[in-house]
Amino acid sequence: MYTAKWLKYDGELPLEQLLEDAFAIRDLPDGRVLALVCDGMGGMEDGRAASQAAVEGLLELFSRLPEEDGLPQQLRAGVQTINDQLFQQFLG
Repeated sequence: MYTAKWLKYDGELPLEQLLEDAFAIRDLPDGRVLALVCDGMGGMEDGRAASQAAVEGLLELFSRLPEEDGLPQQLRAGVQTINDQLFQQFLG
């Protein structure tokens, strides 16, 4: 089981305005753990949707990456593709 605690809430803003970040934790078949945190771009319209879409895109990317030496380059290219897609969807 994984537990995450990081929010200090002072009650001044509606809580839904503060929770724009998204995260995921997955156990990988080889015993490692994949942990993702995506910043919700505070104040951006649909910031929560953008951060959740980034998490979902990264989970999909990791699920189809082969286990080989070129992983860092493949990961970099995949993250750039996801970033471009999110930019078009939410800011384009």
